[in-house]
Amino acid sequence: MDLLAAYRPSAISYFAFARHAMVEALRQSGIGNGDRVALPGFICRDVLASIHVLGALPVFYEVDESLRATTLNDLPQVRAIIAVDYFGFPQDLAPFREYCSRTSAKLIEDNAHGLFSRDDRGQLLGSRGDFGILSLRKTFHVATGAALLARESAGIDMPCVERSEGAHALRFTLSRFERRTGIPTLAGMRAAIRLARRLSGRAEIDPNSSDDETMLPRFIAIGCRSLATLNDQDPATEIARRRTLFDKVVSDLREVPNVRLLHDRLDSQTVPYGVPFRIEPEQQETLRALERRHHVVVMQWPALPSALAASAPVHYRNVWLVNFL
Repeated sequence: MDLLAAYRPSAISYFAFARHAMVEALRQSGIGNGDRVALPGFICRDVLASIHVLGALPVFYEVDESLRATTLNDLPQVRAIIAVDYFGFPQDLAPFREYCSRTSAKLIEDNAHGLFSRDDRGQLLGSRGDFGILSLRKTFHVATGAALLARESAGIDMPCVERSEGAHALRFTLSRFERRTGIPTLAGMRAAIRLARRLSGRAEIDPNSSDDETMLPRFIAIGCRSLATLNDQDPATEIARRRTLFDKVVSDLREVPNVRLLHDRLDSQTVPYGVPFRIEPEQQETLRALERRHHVVVMQWPALPSALAASAPVHYRNVWLVNFL
């Protein structure tokens, strides 16, 4: 089965990681040394590596508390602009299209979070710009898996590569077992790993390194085992699981004092990456019970670019996510 059949007739190219797909989107947009690329300041800093490896320069625009772009009219001339569909919810692309119409910039839709999500017109997120980025490994437990969607250019014919993916295959097996039986096998493995890290004096979850802003993952091609696993999935089943889980988690979070949900309901065509919310630091321990109850991971998002981390507004720094992976 072709997991991405719904995204055709866009040209589809598979990669190991979304950062490699972004590099190719930038290349096909004509980005080279010294060119400027616009992206939101509210972004995981590893996206910058795709810009820096081409010798290009990032230019940041702001987003408001609803994560909508607010300062596009203040941007200088750029060759490409990146719009982000945060957490699987559609970004309003109207101001981006207006900017691109005025400047001839290419529009790259970063839909790493929103596999199978559609906007209010029924259009698949990731297929609405000149290029679209999908991160399949953020939806399914696979070692590698990303895709570039190109509306008007040909895809890249890059064959999969045979490589060892044992650890991720184990996570995938445990995940399927846990979802079918309710026995917290994957959650138990996560808890054991966190405990081992804490006892060794390390952070429970590995922090991002500043090198993430300049260095790409070593593997470029998707692994053959990952590709086979992905093509064995049923999109309808995964869509239903995520939408059902969203309602359950939102119901629980409404009972936690001072939690501010970024989204408290789904329209009929949104497939959520998770449930994003804002919470005060002293309340974070209350989230452990949520992890155990729903067999999920609660994490802070994103690791902001180092140039912005110290001066970023509060609404960039207090977002947490119940991750449905």
